[in-house]
Amino acid sequence: MQQTSHRLYTLRKPPSPWGDYGDFLVHGMTEQAPDGTTLLLRTGPFVPPISQPPFAIIVTDAVRAAMELQKFTGFEFTPVSKRRIVRLEWENWDRAAEEPGELPDSGEPEDYVLRGAHSAATAREMGDLWELRMPSAPGLQISGGSNYDPARYSGQDVCKMQRLGGYVYVSQRLRDWLIENYSAWVRFETAWPVTAA
Repeated sequence: MQQTSHRLYTLRKPPSPWGDYGDFLVHGMTEQAPDGTTLLLRTGPFVPPISQPPFAIIVTDAVRAAMELQKFTGFEFTPVSKRRIVRLEWENWDRAAEEPGELPDSGEPEDYVLRGAHSAATAREMGDLWELRMPSAPGLQISGGSNYDPARYSGQDVCKMQRLGGYVYVSQRLRDWLIENYSAWVRFETAWPVTAA
């Protein structure tokens, strides 16, 4: 691959209210179907324009349309299947409070969804959701941190070393666009190029 001096940033989650409870309410969780489809489990009908459950980046239909206009590269949009959507309007709770407005009886954040009933009507209210799915870039991420090997980066706007796990790297162009339009839902840290031994 052609070496480049383009600057990259790692995509991170912004702070959520209420620790692990808020993190789960904002981002939810995913599972993989045998055919590779991403299955989403989360609360609704509110869903952030961009969310980052483990091993996935999920965007709403409006974000997808806006990104397509910008012609960002390095990924494709694949439809997300709403496997379990539980109605819970947590976005109206007091985010300055130390604890969320409701706690699962078990005390486990995942049980907001795992012990709740799926609501097909709530799922429909959420509209279509999409995963940003990118091919693997083997050797991109330098072991032990977020540094990357510039020889393994070919100039796309988003990339990662492997399908599951590792950092997601974004170009400065995509980073700036996301900050301008969706700053409440993303955070970035600078990644540094390091030539692998």
